Order: sequence, then C-alpha cells, then structure tokens
Amino acid sequence: MRLLIVSDLHGQSLRIPSLSSLAAGGTLDILIVCGDITHFGSMEDASRILNEFTKVATTLFIPGNCDPPQLASVSSVEGATNIHGICLSLSNMDFIGVGGSVPTPFRTPLEFTEEEVERLLRRAAKQCSGNRKTILVSHVPPYGSRADKVFPSHHVGSRAVRSFMADTQPLIVACGHIHESRVVESVGSTTIVNPGPFHKGYYALAQIGDKTTVDLGEL
Repeated sequence: MRLLIVSDLHGQSLRIPSLSSLAAGGTLDILIVCGDITHFGSMEDASRILNEFTKVATTLFIPGNCDPPQLASVSSVEGATNIHGICLSLSNMDFIGVGGSVPTPFRTPLEFTEEEVERLLRRAAKQCSGNRKTILVSHVPPYGSRADKVFPSHHVGSRAVRSFMADTQPLIVACGHIHESRVVESVGSTTIVNPGPFHKGYYALAQIGDKTTVDLGEL
C-alpha cells in the first residue's frame, strides 16, 4: 500500500493539483490529510479544499485545531472520509484518527483536553477489526518526539497520543500541527511522520509492504 500524507494547508490549496503526478499510474492508494485544512475558515472552505483532494486519490482526513469545529462531527465531505474518533478498515489495514489539538495558548477553535483525546482514541480502537497493520492519524504529534518540538526544544505534543502509541504500536503515526518539526522518526516498531506544512509544498510518501518506508518530499 502506498500512502500520501499531507497536513497544515491553512486554506492554501493551489498546490493540490500538483499531487496528481504522485498518483500517476494508479500507484497511490490513499491520501491522508492530517488537519488544519482551513485557516480559521468555514465548512464551505473545507468542502472546497477536500473536493480538490478527492480528485487526486481516495482521501481520509481529520480536522485540525484551526478548522471549524463542525468539521469534527461530519462523516464525510465531498467524498473525503472523516476518521476523527473512529477506526476505518481499508485493504486489510486499520486507520484510527483524532483531530484538533491539546490546549494551546491561542485558544484555537478545536481543542481537546488530554483526557478527551484519550477517550477518543480508546473508543476508536474498540471499533478496529484487529488487523495487525494500523495507521494512527493525529493532528497533534505524540509528546516527547522529534515531531512535536517548537523552538528551541520545547515539546508541545499530546501525552495521550504518546501513551496510545506505546500501547498499540501502530506501523505509522501521521501527524502535523508543529510546522517546524518536519521529520520521520522511528520509535520502536512505529514510524512517526510529520510531513511539514503543505502550504509550503511539503508532503510524505509511505510504502507499506514487507517493510515500511516513509520519505519526505517537496513540490
């Protein structure tokens, strides 16, 4: 399975058509959008942007903390499937999603306490089919990783996401939120990827087979 991972558009969608070259020949299975689709935008903004993604490939998304809170409660938008708070089984893989962020100093539109994040993740995990291969899609990175550092080296990720990752050991944790922490990092059997902000053209490609590889790219 080949996955394309993007995050943090913040309303800028002009680069989306350029992703079609990565999907040429039908070699791309799923496009994952890790939140902050809009920049404090509306549901109409989110719909317009997600519609562009679905023209590229089958799209799964979660809302980010800068997206309208209503986006967390819809099951799909323009053919893109929202996996916030659920587990979706596709092609013998389980995808678990949690959007928004833990509290920030900026009081952004979609924030959850650590306890709420934990409940969302545990509830979603109960829906899973039991596939050995699991992808966790979280807007906020796991705490204490290289994906959650803000300048100079302050960790601002989610402890609940980190705990869930340790307990379930997903193949991949796809995240965003922290623009300056663009990274691929291995923690035990899990690969954490923060592709960096797509509004700057950053993305990641993951190949899942006998082994899992994740590479960062730039348009």
